[in-house]
Amino acid sequence: MGLATRMAPYTASELLPLLASTAEAAAAHCDSGTNNTMCTPFWTSDTAPVSYGVGPQMSALNVFNANLLQFVESAKVVTSSTGGNSTGNVNAGNPASDEVNLITPATTGDRVLAGVLTSLVSVGSIGFACWLAI
Repeated sequence: MGLATRMAPYTASELLPLLASTAEAAAAHCDSGTNNTMCTPFWTSDTAPVSYGVGPQMSALNVFNANLLQFVESAKVVTSSTGGNSTGNVNAGNPASDEVNLITPATTGDRVLAGVLTSLVSVGSIGFACWLAI
């Protein structure tokens, strides 16, 4: 929902209060565990079973971060009239361009090695599949 407020700013007036109340509920349930720093996934009820793990921690972090998006300045679109520049190189990709060509043509030895490796992988895959089927 936090990203929806950035992509469609007209939704911010409805979504930001929901995100704020969700963050408050999540923070109220982030006082568990041995150091009182673990979050539980049940933010709307105090009687739910307590479970800890990476998932509840990441969910709470996601809610907190979504509330911070409103304070981040959005990137401005740059066009040719607002300072953008798009210079091209009509010779790009040609042998006469300034790019260094590091790929050499395949030799006969390269082709033989590729064939041997392909055969080994194919035979190994078929053998592995037969071993699994047994």
